[in-house]
Amino acid sequence: MTRPASLPASIRGGPFSTSQALTLGVTRDRLRSSDLVAPFHGVRAASMPADALEAARSYASRLPPDSWFSHVTAAALWGLPLPFRFLHPKAPVHVTTRSADRSIRGRGVVGHRSVGRGALAVRSGLPLSHPVATWVELAPLLSVDELIRMGDALVDPHRSGLTRDDLALACRQAVGRRGCVNLRRAFAEVREGSRSPAETDLRLAITRGGLPMPFLNVDVHTARGRFLGQPDLTYGLARLVIEYEGDHHRTDVATFRSDIERRERFEDEGWRVLRVTGGDARQRFVRAIERIGRLLCERRPR
Repeated sequence: MTRPASLPASIRGGPFSTSQALTLGVTRDRLRSSDLVAPFHGVRAASMPADALEAARSYASRLPPDSWFSHVTAAALWGLPLPFRFLHPKAPVHVTTRSADRSIRGRGVVGHRSVGRGALAVRSGLPLSHPVATWVELAPLLSVDELIRMGDALVDPHRSGLTRDDLALACRQAVGRRGCVNLRRAFAEVREGSRSPAETDLRLAITRGGLPMPFLNVDVHTARGRFLGQPDLTYGLARLVIEYEGDHHRTDVATFRSDIERRERFEDEGWRVLRVTGGDARQRFVRAIERIGRLLCERRPR
């Protein structure tokens, strides 16, 4: 079997557009060789993209001027929480073009159009919608609770410098756009402090179950000022902390030991530590809410 001819150095080792390759003298037969795949029309690469970042980098080689990655693709590139239905290797890339006439069309691409450039940013060398603009773009595609999870992630103080004020401004500017009603409903329940979609779901279950809003990921100290920890959710007056424990709390040895030590610190000071797991989440936290309500009543200051 004849070995395929070497590609020019400028396009070797990464995805490239066929038009760029032809300009460099690569033949059409070479572009059809078995060592190359076509993740998109007009694009060649050594292998198919394994995730959203690789897909975006592949399509970037033929991204038209005045276009940027948006919607689901932008959310994935920002690391924002997305529903599982959007998280598969062959998910199409979403691209917005500044045009009043037409959007991009093609295999593996969902095109959108915008009459203006909107709020843009650059991540991993790729042009994409700003995180808050991404939240607004996804309003027609996500449920209210999914928008709350993403909103919580956006205003997590340990993640970015964004606040609820930024989301409030976006909601006002989105009036009249598709999904604006759900966006406003979601914003009403977005809170700063949740660090994972599971924590968001637990908080929503607590408040919708008629229980008081807990503090989210705040530092807790003893009366003498000794630091005890930063629980996921805290009821200070009841001296009750709630921890959501994903599988990594069980499988990672260092995390497992740290959890035990932190729990002992709290219990030594008279706090009650309630652990909530994925099993509770699958039951919509029904049992957990009952226990939290009972503990709040039992530990209410007299």
